[in-house]
Amino acid sequence: MSEPSHAVFLSYASQDAGAAQRICDSLRAAGIEVWFDQSELRGGDIWDQTIRRQIRECAIFIPIISASTQARLEGYFRLEWRLADQRTHLMAKSRAFLLPVCIDDTLELEAEVPESFLAVQWLRLPAGSSLAELTDRLSALLAGDPSAGSQLQSRLAASSQSGRSGTDTPLQVRQKTIAVLPFQDLSEKKDQEYFADGIAEEILNLMGRVPVLRVIARTSSFRFRGKSDDLASIATELGAGFVVEGSVRQSGSRVRVSVRLIDTTDGVQRWSNSYERDISDVLAVQEEIAVNLVSALQVEVAPEVITILRAPPASTEAYDAFRRGLHVLYRFDQAGLQQAIGHFRRALELDPSFVTPAEWLGSTFDLLTELQILPPSQGFEEARAAANLALQLDPGSAGAHAVLGNIHTYYDWDRAAAAREINTALQLAPNHAFVLMMAAKERLVVGDWPESLRRLNLAISVDPFQPFIFAMRGLLFQRVNRTSDAKKDFRRALEISPAYPRCHSRIADVLLVEGNPEAALAELQQENPAFTLKGLALVNHALKRHDESDAALARLVSEGASIAPMSIAQIYAFRGQIDEAFEWLEQAIAQKEITTGYIKGDPLLSPLVADPRYARCLRKMNLVP
Repeated sequence: MSEPSHAVFLSYASQDAGAAQRICDSLRAAGIEVWFDQSELRGGDIWDQTIRRQIRECAIFIPIISASTQARLEGYFRLEWRLADQRTHLMAKSRAFLLPVCIDDTLELEAEVPESFLAVQWLRLPAGSSLAELTDRLSALLAGDPSAGSQLQSRLAASSQSGRSGTDTPLQVRQKTIAVLPFQDLSEKKDQEYFADGIAEEILNLMGRVPVLRVIARTSSFRFRGKSDDLASIATELGAGFVVEGSVRQSGSRVRVSVRLIDTTDGVQRWSNSYERDISDVLAVQEEIAVNLVSALQVEVAPEVITILRAPPASTEAYDAFRRGLHVLYRFDQAGLQQAIGHFRRALELDPSFVTPAEWLGSTFDLLTELQILPPSQGFEEARAAANLALQLDPGSAGAHAVLGNIHTYYDWDRAAAAREINTALQLAPNHAFVLMMAAKERLVVGDWPESLRRLNLAISVDPFQPFIFAMRGLLFQRVNRTSDAKKDFRRALEISPAYPRCHSRIADVLLVEGNPEAALAELQQENPAFTLKGLALVNHALKRHDESDAALARLVSEGASIAPMSIAQIYAFRGQIDEAFEWLEQAIAQKEITTGYIKGDPLLSPLVADPRYARCLRKMNLVP
């Protein structure tokens, strides 16, 4: 019997060759034998047999996991991974063989890897990090110490099916993750919920300005209203190491706010306090609570951050107008969004130095434009004015920088300015869900799929119940031909928000590309009728019901030519009417329709890609063909 090998096999995607080389050099410097294929042109029976033999004989298999491997559905590294996975089925559970190394923020639960890779503990080595831990662990494993490759507990099945990231959050991240639950309204008439929500949300926002903390977004944490009796489950769902809960009781001009901080790892209350003040002092109380929570969490915070947390509050009247604006905005319907604008403007009239309503004014106009309620020429210019006002009041407003980045992305088509504003926003608020969403969209538009996916995964980790993020990630998966994942994400958005618009239509688009028009039609029948004309034109064409397809297209042209030329272009492209498709695509670009931003990689437009006119369309939008 031959002596067992003590070699380590490195498996990687070609895009990660630099990181793989760095790991290889470090291990070899420590005296560890590394099998590391560097062939530029892989192929041939002898080469293939060599790779298979090395995977069969190596002592440790190290798959390098990243956004690049996530974005590649095919590649020889995937065969290597499958061979390693098959070998684990022949091993005892105590045998340490796999050591996955992740070189970025790719989440384990979202990773496109074999199941066996998820059963072992990953080592995370982002760019620039020390490789000492990897070297030490490998040395221990090769020396026969089984504890160095300890197995993790199986993932919860429910979390795996839902696509949530909470239970998959690494321990070191969970320990800095905090969720602020909606505060209970203990007032006698139970009519102060919006006031209690406002206090909880303001504390959440203030905590979010501490860079070392990862604060779960309101969209997700407020879903657990009235469920604080099961903090362990909430913490698991949200991936939070700490939970803040509290109550508000208002009586006349007096208000009492009680708050407590719970460590979810053991259920122990780490800090609590009650504050009874005149209602005019409630704004100062919020800052005081945020500062005390930061202190209780024992995190290091720069003095300038504490100064921000202790900033003088806006006037009570301006704050009340702002809170009323948020209250109607969270209905997320057209009337609520437009009412919110009035409240935010009123808050600025009452206190022109109050930056927060200026930030929200910008993001609300941006949303109204993206929902195609306002034309880009009006909505984006209003958003730009509000964002610039916010930056005049506070140059460190991450939200305002993100809004400007979004305007440059979809309206100005200034790619350099968009990247600059987005990067500034990320530096200011690297864990803010809104900033991460805007950052992911900017990368999606230019066709940087791996980085867009990385940012979307990060956004999901801080806002796991935000349907928009899943819908956006579904669009990305469509563009890299991960159709199963696209359908899963669109369905996840519908699980969170059953009335979320256009997701059934998007699932139908995926089913059409997969060649299943009957299932696409069934999916369309579940969609809001206002969003079905494009789908009906597409599906009926695929089913060879040409009269029905023509009728749906004619209605769309009659009713939506001014707001949906991109949809009309997609129909013509899918039907093979190339000249008509370009005519409508040119019109969509000329009026800067918001959805032209997703032109790159659009599967419905694929029949146009080989035509020189397609590249010219991209260049008009300052996109690289």
